[in-house]
Order: sequence, then structure tokens, then C-alpha cells
Amino acid sequence: MKKNIVLSGFMGTGKSTVGKALAQRLGWGFVDTDEQIELLSGMKISKIFSEFGEDVFRRFETLIVFNVSKLSNYVVSVGGGTLVNPFNREILSKNALIITFMAQPEVIYSRICSNRDRPLLDLGREDLILERIRDLLEKRMKYYFMSDFLLDTSFKEICELVDEIIDQIYNLVF
Repeated sequence: MKKNIVLSGFMGTGKSTVGKALAQRLGWGFVDTDEQIELLSGMKISKIFSEFGEDVFRRFETLIVFNVSKLSNYVVSVGGGTLVNPFNREILSKNALIITFMAQPEVIYSRICSNRDRPLLDLGREDLILERIRDLLEKRMKYYFMSDFLLDTSFKEICELVDEIIDQIYNLVF
């Protein structure tokens, strides 16, 4: 039996917000791998990207994924690119049900457009961000489809998403 729930998906799909609510409902712990990377490195993720590049960020990410994969009874929010790495997918799937959150690119844009702390969307031109979201989604989609199930978060409330996840888990177990 898998002991954790991993929430994956593109930035702005609600992983952290819904993850905290889901953990609370289940009486489980919650951990956000991006927050753990910032604690471990002592830097904001945007600074890791700007000073050392994405490869260094991904190494921190894999280390944190390895650590959180050993937990039990946790809801884990992982970054939007975490599942692209086969090692991350393998180690997470051994001990966790993996749920990927999806949302329409326009919805993602509306949720994150005011947050400038997103290094993969730091393009210097506002008009390019939506196209970048579409491009990254297309590249990551095949990895997202490797999840145990997908959940569209585009126009749903937090409590509605928590209910859907619990229903899906119940259907998988029984």
C-alpha cells in the first residue's frame, strides 16, 4: 500500500494550496519540495536559477525528492518539472499515489501572472509568457500522463478538489 500522495502538475495549478487542505482533511503532514529546496540551499528558487542554472536546481530537487520519498502519511507537492526526471518518477511512485493537476494555459497564466518569482517564465516580455506556458505544458504532458490520475483544476474550488481526490483514492482502493 502506498503511504503518501504526491501532487504534481504545472505551476499555478493549485498543488500547494489543495495539498495543504487535503493533508488537513486526512490528518497527514504536508511538504512542498520547492520550499524544502529553498530551506536546503538557503536561497530562493529564482536565485538558484539565476546564479547556478536549472541543472543545479534539478539536483537539489532530486535530493529533496529522495528524502520525501521515505516519508509516510504525507501529501507532497512537487514542482512542475519534477516528473520529467525518470529517477524522481520511479522513487516517488514506489511509495506514493501520484496525482497530476492540470489547468488550461489561460487559467494558469491568470493565476501566476502577478508573481514574478517564476524563473522559467522570466522572459522579459509579458506577451511571451502564455506561449511559454503552452510550450512547457506540451513538453511535460507525456510525463504528466504517467501519473496515477489527472485532475483538471481550472474552474474548481479547493474543497471540491479535495473531495474529488478522496473519491478517486476510495475508488482505487475499493
